[in-house]
Amino acid sequence: MTITGTDLTDLSDVSFGSRAATDVMFNSATSVTATSPPEGAGTVDVTASTPVGTSATSVADQFTYEAAPTVSGVSPVAGPLAGGPSVIITGTGFTGASAVDFGSTPATSFTVGSATSITVVSPAGGAARSTAPSPP
Repeated sequence: MTITGTDLTDLSDVSFGSRAATDVMFNSATSVTATSPPEGAGTVDVTASTPVGTSATSVADQFTYEAAPTVSGVSPVAGPLAGGPSVIITGTGFTGASAVDFGSTPATSFTVGSATSITVVSPAGGAARSTAPSPP
């Protein structure tokens, strides 16, 4: 993310809450880029530190960590190899979903109904496998 401010020339640290940012790159006296540290939670203040001090916090410097989506159910649980039936996926964190995959195959299309429900058109499945024993 890009962080803008003033007097960033002697930047020594960028923090997201109490955690140090990674890959901090000085762009100019008014701009740096940094990667948010992992395992954050909720909304935190982003601060920049120089030998003179640490930036004051305000609403303008807040960053919100969003939880990864979770899937708690799929209905129906099976469909034709050719794909095509609508599938309803339930779970959490679906708002703003940008992709839905069946294994490594992208869904044909999807519509986010809510933060807890997505309706998906399933893609064609993989190669059929036989479970019958091989002839002697």
